[in-house]
Amino acid sequence: MRFITLTEPEMETLEQGSRNHSKPYFRQRCESLLLSHRRYQVGQIAALFQTRTHTIRQWMDTWLDKGLSGLYIQAGRGRKATIKDSDYELIDSIKTEIALNPQKLDAVALVIEQQWGIRLSKEQLKHFIKKNSAIVGDDSASASKSVKTRNNTSS
Repeated sequence: MRFITLTEPEMETLEQGSRNHSKPYFRQRCESLLLSHRRYQVGQIAALFQTRTHTIRQWMDTWLDKGLSGLYIQAGRGRKATIKDSDYELIDSIKTEIALNPQKLDAVALVIEQQWGIRLSKEQLKHFIKKNSAIVGDDSASASKSVKTRNNTSS
């Protein structure tokens, strides 16, 4: 059996957090600690919040280690970017290859892998183009808009 023992000020802080905080995950974590203080078992808390017991124990550990700030989602989670904004040479190379071969992103990915040793998927290149559409220079989009405009005015 594992329980969190809270002081009166900690209980007040967690109660305020569980009632008033803007982030639902933060309210949930505050409430789980309060339930633990009230001697709810980890399994019972996990069932209430429909999560794993391991998750509840992690919330308890971060509370004990970092206090209230440990209940926030920590930075640095998720997959790291393959193409970093600060890698200007790689970005220029990708832009050049896309300009040379805009319809065959698989070929662009192959050239980038050969030149830089970085594996990029077609989806990653699509994301890159979408993110950098102003930088890459999407002339086809502006050309199609002007054709539509001409067609609409002549009618």
